[in-house]
Amino acid sequence: MSTCISRNWFILYSYQWDNTLVTTVLASGRFINISYDL
Repeated sequence: MSTCISRNWFILYSYQWDNTLVTTVLASGRFINISYDL
């Protein structure tokens, strides 16, 4: 039971981390595009 719960938490945590990473990459890519436009 506890193993199942911790596994779900790990999946949830890594999914959250991936979202943050993707958002950071997109934000930095947008910043680079803005600098190129200037």
